[in-house]
Amino acid sequence: AEPGRVETVIERLTVDSVADIEDSLPQLAKQLQDELRFSGRSQFRAMIVDVTATDDAYLMLLASHLVVDAVSWWVIVEDLEHAYRGLAAGKPVRLPAKTTSMRTWSEALAAYADSEAARSTVPLWQPELSARPFILPVDEGLPGSNDIADLANIEVRADRETTRILLTEAAANQRLQPQEILIAAFSITITEWLNRPDLVVDIEHHGREPVSSDVDVLRTVGWFTSLYPVYLSLPVGSSGGDYLKAVKTRLRDIPNGGVAYGALRYLGSSTEIRSTLDSAPPSPLLFNYLGQWLRNISEDAWLTFSRPVMASYGCDGPRRYVFEINAAVFDGELRIAWTYGKNYHHRHTVNDLAVRFIEHVVTLTELCTTGSGSAPIPQDFPEAELSEAELGDILAEFGED
Repeated sequence: AEPGRVETVIERLTVDSVADIEDSLPQLAKQLQDELRFSGRSQFRAMIVDVTATDDAYLMLLASHLVVDAVSWWVIVEDLEHAYRGLAAGKPVRLPAKTTSMRTWSEALAAYADSEAARSTVPLWQPELSARPFILPVDEGLPGSNDIADLANIEVRADRETTRILLTEAAANQRLQPQEILIAAFSITITEWLNRPDLVVDIEHHGREPVSSDVDVLRTVGWFTSLYPVYLSLPVGSSGGDYLKAVKTRLRDIPNGGVAYGALRYLGSSTEIRSTLDSAPPSPLLFNYLGQWLRNISEDAWLTFSRPVMASYGCDGPRRYVFEINAAVFDGELRIAWTYGKNYHHRHTVNDLAVRFIEHVVTLTELCTTGSGSAPIPQDFPEAELSEAELGDILAEFGED
């Protein structure tokens, strides 16, 4: 390939049945993944899998996380859909309108890192900077190394009714977002396990928040992921509603999806701010809620997703986190994947935590159906600009309804 060009490699495979695809999918994905390189070539790979029993064909796409994020896959699939339909009809291929390029966005992000809007968020990170460091315990008999080569995954699912409440009634009745409930459930799980009232968890977000009025990355393909720490204090003996209120309050104190944290820490010109944010104790926990994944971009779509898209590793080296939690709703079910190190924890330890997490999700969502999920907070009414005391007076006089 010429310098500066990205090489795309398409391969073809024939299998006897659809079941053969499911059985061999992890191995196929790993094989293609291992062939991805970070030299500017082979950043994107594709495989067409023909099924002889049904005469169907499946398309497997893999890309380095350096060039795509989860949102990008929707853009790629939509463009493929448009291209296929145009070519099948013998018409010119007309793709949807292009949005801001990755280069223009990165320049805007660098400018945002030195803006007053970003710098004004520095005091908001004080709870994270003052948090007590904590280390997750290593299971007895294991060496405690935490390498990519030794990682493993466990997936658990919530039932459809719990998922429905998470997505609908929680917002309608309690003004709660799905991520807030999930992070509350995860935090309760970990603090109970560690027998401590607080923790810091790194939150991964889509990173496409507006950093300039001139930037629109709605249909831009690239890696926009943002990452920021959140300190949560959950006193022992608190009710589920108290947990939900504490998590909702802390998350909503952080503006613009937390994008300012990474911009200030890695792009800002202020060495003082960089040094301040660098002093935050690292968290061994990562949480990422990917939202709802639909199978189709439209009812008559040719391309469909067989599963939610989640990043996976394709190289060796040390892992940054002990537990990485990736959650998504797919086919009406909440799916939660726990990534852990086999030399750090036994599978049964992580499975117990994963099951406990689901139990807490069920408990918290049930609270939302009874009206006791979470008391209103000032951030629920941003235009009113109420203080906690003022909101309390209003609720005392008129009630929550």
